[in-house]
Amino acid sequence: MNQVPLRGLFFLAAYAIIFPKVPAFGIGLGLDDILALLLFPCLMFHVLVNSGRKYVWEFWLVVLLFLAFIGIYFFLGSWKNYQRLGVVRYPTELWQYAKRLSFFLLGFFFVLNVERGESKAIKTVLWAYFLILMIGVLQLVAGSIGEFLAQLYGRSEHQVERLVDRTFSAKRVFGTAGHPNAWGGFSLFVFSVVAPFFLDGRAFSRRTRLLLGILVGFALINVLFSSSRAAILGLGMVSLSLSVWYLFTSRVREPTKALLISASMLSVFIFFISFKERIFNLIFRFSVLFETMGGGRDEQIRAGLSVHHGMFDSLIGSSNYVQRVLGVSHGVEVEPVYLFINYGFLGVSFIFLIMASIFYCGMRLAFSGHYYAPIGLGVMLAIVGYSTFSLGYFFFQELVVGTPFWLYAGIFMACYQRSLSHR
Repeated sequence: MNQVPLRGLFFLAAYAIIFPKVPAFGIGLGLDDILALLLFPCLMFHVLVNSGRKYVWEFWLVVLLFLAFIGIYFFLGSWKNYQRLGVVRYPTELWQYAKRLSFFLLGFFFVLNVERGESKAIKTVLWAYFLILMIGVLQLVAGSIGEFLAQLYGRSEHQVERLVDRTFSAKRVFGTAGHPNAWGGFSLFVFSVVAPFFLDGRAFSRRTRLLLGILVGFALINVLFSSSRAAILGLGMVSLSLSVWYLFTSRVREPTKALLISASMLSVFIFFISFKERIFNLIFRFSVLFETMGGGRDEQIRAGLSVHHGMFDSLIGSSNYVQRVLGVSHGVEVEPVYLFINYGFLGVSFIFLIMASIFYCGMRLAFSGHYYAPIGLGVMLAIVGYSTFSLGYFFFQELVVGTPFWLYAGIFMACYQRSLSHR
């Protein structure tokens, strides 16, 4: 593959979510959609014509599961829409899966076809995350810059009002996502993949690690001020997993571990004192969550499951369109249930196997002690975080910031392949 256009496409893909979607043909069209329209046929052709190349079997499993899912549910979804509602309507949401596969393939082939591709890919995405998260931080700043960025990325006037017209302790930042829950999930993802590099110390210089520390701080601030309870719970799971990993599996001297624990406790104390009003606001939001049974998500689940008629629907699903017409128009915000309603046990199995394959590779790479180990650990943490986050909002179906994980997963898979070839 030609390196020059591949580099340009990868750079655009890394920064794609910084460009607001624009209305076109009755839908919101973003740079990620345009890139995927170009990438999907080209990269799939490249996969087919180079099918003799020895890629790791996990790569083929992820690609084939994606393609099988898209192909099977294009026909099943269309048939279900006609059967249940009497309309010929194609399952357009499957475009989100084709787009994610495109970004996965781009990250994979960039690393394998560009000289020192893994180093260039990681540095590109980390700088992209830095700039993108800075937008969220700037939105917290009162004044013309914050208001301009809020107006630029807000999905609705209501979202903008919840950021601009509130006191600092009650603001809900939404960054480039336009929705605070989606932004919280993206910020959680960035924390998950950056923290291992910051703690590892082998991959970057001290100056770069300082920048990584600032990026981790940006991610935490954005999670906190998104007020996304799902993202905060995900952050707790990621932090716990990272602590267990660092304290029990990494080759770090005991004094260093003790120093890290002390520094972490001091940081938490300072953080609490600095943002105590925000902490109390979040405690109130969590109390409301428990009092309302998940913010009404129990009612969403009941309404969504009501569209299933019998075991056959449980096996193959009822389609996304049927669920939104007859169930919950904006979708059940407990995503595992939402996916089950749409695609049944069969579709959920496809998605589970995709994520399990990536997690398995991440675990092997993380335990290998290889130079790439932080990349594997980051993917594992991202999956842990997003699995928790998906209990309260969308990961697979997120429209605006749904692609960064898959670009990073493609980078990771290529590093995993290279790590095996070096043994």
